[in-house]
This record gives sequence, structure tokens and C-alpha cells, in this order.
Amino acid sequence: PELPFVIATTGMLAAGAPMESFPYPGYSKVEQAQLWAAGVAQPSNTLTDDTRGYWEEVADSPRDQGFHWNQNARSYFRVGKALGDDMVKLLSTQ
Repeated sequence: PELPFVIATTGMLAAGAPMESFPYPGYSKVEQAQLWAAGVAQPSNTLTDDTRGYWEEVADSPRDQGFHWNQNARSYFRVGKALGDDMVKLLSTQ
């Protein structure tokens, strides 16, 4: 129960969608659940990263897919970096 973990939301389909606050009315049910997981009673071992801000537009991406982040390596890197930074935060508090 003390295992630290981080969650990335499935924000890639939300190009141009605004980031919101609880209860996240414009987010999908999956995104709401992902964001909720870290917000319930503020568990000290869980962080969630809202990935909507990491989306790169089609003009700046290799593909126009609307999924898989338009195959944009910058988006993948930013998600990975955010998750890594969150894990460092969790581990530094133990």
C-alpha cells in the first residue's frame, strides 16, 4: 500500500482543450478517474499528471493521427519527463 506511483492522463485526444479544475467537467470519464485517483484524501504515494498541455499540433508533428500524440517525440518526452519528475518528488519525501 505504500508503493509510490504516478499516473499520466490520456490527454492526447484533447488537442486545444483547456486544462480544468475539479470536478473536471470537460474531461472524459477516464481522465476524471485518473485525476481523481491522486486527489482522494491526498494520498502521499500517488501523483497524477494532466497531459493535455503536452499535445503538439499537427503542423508541428510527423503525422495527423489524433492519437498516439500525432507521433510527436516532443509530446512523448514531455510526458515521460513529467512522470519522472513526479516520481523523484515522491521518492524524495520517503
